[in-house]
Amino acid sequence: WLSALLTMSAEAWAAMQPRRGASSGSRAGGNPYLGPPGARNGTAARQGVEFDYVHATLQINNWTFRDVAVRYKGNWSYLRATRDGGDKISLKVDLDKYVKGQKLAGLTTINFQNNILDSGRMNEVLAYRLYRDAGALAPRTTYAQVYLTVEGQRTKRYLGLYSVSENVDE
Repeated sequence: WLSALLTMSAEAWAAMQPRRGASSGSRAGGNPYLGPPGARNGTAARQGVEFDYVHATLQINNWTFRDVAVRYKGNWSYLRATRDGGDKISLKVDLDKYVKGQKLAGLTTINFQNNILDSGRMNEVLAYRLYRDAGALAPRTTYAQVYLTVEGQRTKRYLGLYSVSENVDE
């Protein structure tokens, strides 16, 4: 598996913390988990939780990606992690947002899943592997030990074991 270290300024860390926008509430006649047009969908989004990208550096094993965009991700997994008071929140890292052409194994966006709702920490990785073995298109996956450095606040704090998957996009 991988070792991943995210490093950011204290200002970026503060800006990355989720903010509460207006709750979308229940949509009359529609799906209550749909966010407003152009916004995130899901339980946390319905409660008005919004995630913003910030600038950071990502080091994965021996590769360093400077000026990546990182934000929290998730709905139930986000709400559960914050309810439990932990730092292990799922992350979305966009290597290409600020530095065009920056990629890892052809990927521009990487998802770090906290697996907080999966006590075995294997459901996603095994399911995607099963789909790939059956010939279906499915994201590549692996595991990563994830660490966080916030300049002047914490140095290489271990967040936990995450599953890593490529982002489903075009």
